[in-house]
Amino acid sequence: MGYGGNLFPRLGFVGFVPLESKSRLQTLLDLGLTEYQAKAYLALVETGSATAGQLPAESGVPRTRIYATMEQLNEKGLVKILPETPIRYRPVPVQEFLRRRAEEMRSRAGEMEALQETYGREFAIRDRGAPEPGGSFEVCKGRAGVREKLLLMWGGARRSIEFVGSGHSPARLLGKLYSVARERKEDGVRVRFIFPIGTPHMERVQSAFSEFEVRFALEVPPVDACTVDGREGILIHHIPDDPDPYKGEDTAIWWDDPAILKSRVVLFENSWEDSAGLERPTLALVPAALRGWLEQPGVRPKPLLEEMARGLGAQMAASIRGNTVPAILRELNSVFTEAEVAHVGKGKGDRVYVRCRYHEITGRCPEYDTFCRTLLKTVLEEKLGPGAVEEVTHTRPEGCSVTLK
Repeated sequence: MGYGGNLFPRLGFVGFVPLESKSRLQTLLDLGLTEYQAKAYLALVETGSATAGQLPAESGVPRTRIYATMEQLNEKGLVKILPETPIRYRPVPVQEFLRRRAEEMRSRAGEMEALQETYGREFAIRDRGAPEPGGSFEVCKGRAGVREKLLLMWGGARRSIEFVGSGHSPARLLGKLYSVARERKEDGVRVRFIFPIGTPHMERVQSAFSEFEVRFALEVPPVDACTVDGREGILIHHIPDDPDPYKGEDTAIWWDDPAILKSRVVLFENSWEDSAGLERPTLALVPAALRGWLEQPGVRPKPLLEEMARGLGAQMAASIRGNTVPAILRELNSVFTEAEVAHVGKGKGDRVYVRCRYHEITGRCPEYDTFCRTLLKTVLEEKLGPGAVEEVTHTRPEGCSVTLK
């Protein structure tokens, strides 16, 4: 074993302990010697010199291992071999061993310093595109706590605020959050909101949010989502999803992870492109969206269809300018015709019908009947007043019909 051995790591990581606090044997073990080497060296220190035949009794090292052990100590520089017959061994003072070892380590350290640049080039790590650093996450509990987090985010905005919310989000945002958004806008921050079609009290939303960029979408996520400056974002689950700005068991997750932020910004921009502004939002969206929705395969539960039709019908009614049956039917018909999904017309007497184009293809479509007649009934009652529709029937060849009072 050469001078390298395991001495270097022991000197570097174990350190020295004063002799009075531990045995001499343990000290030699800490210097990198094996147990046999340490015992043989201690025996030589006590005797001054000894032959191989004398050492086993003095040290406790087995006779079969004594020659190999003494060769190892000689290689370490702790023992000199005297050319006598029989061969005799003499210990080298430990301080001389340590001085020489220190010189060797200093020399080796100098060599390593000189080789840093050369080896750095030789073993340079290839940069294949390091992954983006991960971000941090934070959980917020309670509507008041979530609101405070939003206030901090919006208050620190410098470039942009993007917010996607449910139908009750406008009511929750009015107040301090609204004021902060307006201040940020005055400072040049771009503030954009997306709400779902069918948001309650559309007139109020149109009035209150007219100074911002606001659009409406047929579908929004089940949770509110907000990003600020592309540097932080938050997802909010409102429990319950109601208009109260302060009371709720809401749960939110805030993050600044770059990859997640990038994906959220892309999702917002896609939703922004697929949505429509405050000026007649529904009529701008319905044709393509309604056609795509009706053509999706699968059976939808009747309550879900009716709920969707009522929400869409209420928003469509707010977008229709006319207040008479002919005017209402003209605007509805323009939407359905453009969407190529149905035709609305005036039947005999006080009957108004909506004929889904799928009647012409299949002769029956109960799913679409449910959706269309609920939509038609909702629009007419929103425009003409509650109770304006007396009866909802299904007849052929016209399709779904409602009778006006």
